[in-house]
Amino acid sequence: MSTLLIAVALAGQQPPPAERPRIVVEPDVIASRDGNAPHVELHIAANPRNRSNLIGGAISHTRPDGTPASKVYYTMDGGLSWSDVSFAEQLRWGGGDPQVAFAETGTGFFATLTTGPDDFNRNRALLHVYRSEDGGATWDKPAMLGWSYDHPMMTVDRTRGPFGGRVYISVLYGRDYHLGLFRSSDDGRSFIGPADFWVGTDIGGNVLPMVVLSDGALVIPFHTFSLSRDDKSPIPEETAFYTVLSTDGGVTFSAPRPGPPERWPARTNMGVLRLAGDGAFAADPSPRFRDRIYKVWNDFSRDRWRIALAISNDRGATWSPPRPIDDQGPAASHQYLPGIAVNRDGVVGVTWYDTRHATNVRGFDQYFTASLDGGATFLPSVRVSTEHSKPLGAGNFTFTPLTFRVPDDSGASRLTFLSAVGRWGNGGDYTGLAADAEGVFHPFWADSRTGTFQAMTARVRVEGAPKTPEVGLPMPPHRIARPAELVEEDLTEALEIVPDPSRFDPATNELELRLRFKNTSQRPIFAPVTLTVRKYGSGMTGDDVDYSPEILNAATGGTGAGARFDLGAALGTNGALLPGATSGAVLIRFRLKDPLRVPDAHYLIRGQVGKP
Repeated sequence: MSTLLIAVALAGQQPPPAERPRIVVEPDVIASRDGNAPHVELHIAANPRNRSNLIGGAISHTRPDGTPASKVYYTMDGGLSWSDVSFAEQLRWGGGDPQVAFAETGTGFFATLTTGPDDFNRNRALLHVYRSEDGGATWDKPAMLGWSYDHPMMTVDRTRGPFGGRVYISVLYGRDYHLGLFRSSDDGRSFIGPADFWVGTDIGGNVLPMVVLSDGALVIPFHTFSLSRDDKSPIPEETAFYTVLSTDGGVTFSAPRPGPPERWPARTNMGVLRLAGDGAFAADPSPRFRDRIYKVWNDFSRDRWRIALAISNDRGATWSPPRPIDDQGPAASHQYLPGIAVNRDGVVGVTWYDTRHATNVRGFDQYFTASLDGGATFLPSVRVSTEHSKPLGAGNFTFTPLTFRVPDDSGASRLTFLSAVGRWGNGGDYTGLAADAEGVFHPFWADSRTGTFQAMTARVRVEGAPKTPEVGLPMPPHRIARPAELVEEDLTEALEIVPDPSRFDPATNELELRLRFKNTSQRPIFAPVTLTVRKYGSGMTGDDVDYSPEILNAATGGTGAGARFDLGAALGTNGALLPGATSGAVLIRFRLKDPLRVPDAHYLIRGQVGKP
């Protein structure tokens, strides 16, 4: 019996109650502040040596001609602010399928396809891999692994075993749908491969995210599908899923081992089918459930997409029966594009897109849940995004004409019309979720609240979870207790406005502003926090007051001067904004009298701080 329990027993008192587990969501943050252009197919990784450093990858339509290319986004402050990096090869030729990862040493890796020329000057999908030794700020020249690859998946052996530090990239290639593996033993500077681990005939295959177990064993998942070109036939009700195991560092592989099948809707139900994406995998690093493998995916067993979970305790040889992890949404709603990660304490985090608040199947919100008992049960799911996403927005419908040739056309050229929502209407084939060295989860999703996909993230903590003693850390720097006494103050000078991309409809003269608020003071700020529009007028004499806009969505105070907005929801579920942190976005809608003559809005912000 511990000293604390003995003392409590001698005093005739009950021991203090354990902290009730709960999910705490901090304000969402735009990572892609590089233009009002679509960003899709997101991936994220956390530095095991630096809990404040993460890197993300995305397909970004920010090339000079608006065509897609892969970019990197990195943070050095735990996800509170982000910077972006462009790559010469991507700017010149474009590309896609971004993947990011970290080695145990802190080396960062970025792998992506580049639509560049091969040795015969034919436009092909080249595979480039970049290295960074400073957390993603700068990158070495890439290793070029060849061409005609698709859908690369990357992971790194972060164990201390014989293959520690080895970088793995699985790929799909060839007309016969070979699935192969590249490996690097020199910290990503050069690669060997691809070594085939599966070859199709009349059946196609596609690689899925890999996991490395505690002894360095590599588990490579993939699924198969029919190569039938008959678009009128339904997709098979079940798509086969397999894993192969390598225990020698990716040199040889076991025979394919079947796992839980993936159920799909009929091809004729294209509106629902287009929501689907890849499954996601994670291995448990904690002592309680070490090497347990979790699989989550879009399952259509009950005529709607639900996120299903299956568990393997024997390196992927056998799996538990699939079951939904969250079944609380309306019957007509869908869940899709999941991400999964397991933190240092064995907490399993799962994130996905959810349509439960949507008016149509295309709208969604980002959701999150967590399991503290190895996937047996999950906490009630929480909404992470603070505003509903609308993928069918104008920004996602920006068309980019592309020209290309294919051998089957006998040299004929094609002109294709690419848009983000047409090709990546679900936000991409995969989404991101990482757990940092502190145990905090970082979902990284394609948010379309403005009608344009942006790379969005948030810090999500699971409080009250069991801790792993040998790696326990003190109270994280981003947590703070609410003071016993609070006082209300004028915080207008303490909260700097950080604008998100705006949206204006010239047909209705409606303007949407999304404003965030950065705490530039040295004190935490607590809800309630309010913004009040005091008056309108530009210049020293209050010019253009007669053109004052009408406010359309104030919480109280009407449509003009005196209109008030509650900023509390933008501070996250804890209702606090730490020094240097930025709030979530607050939507303010105006109807302008004349877009060419809009007077300044004078405002006041009041909020709570700790009593001195």
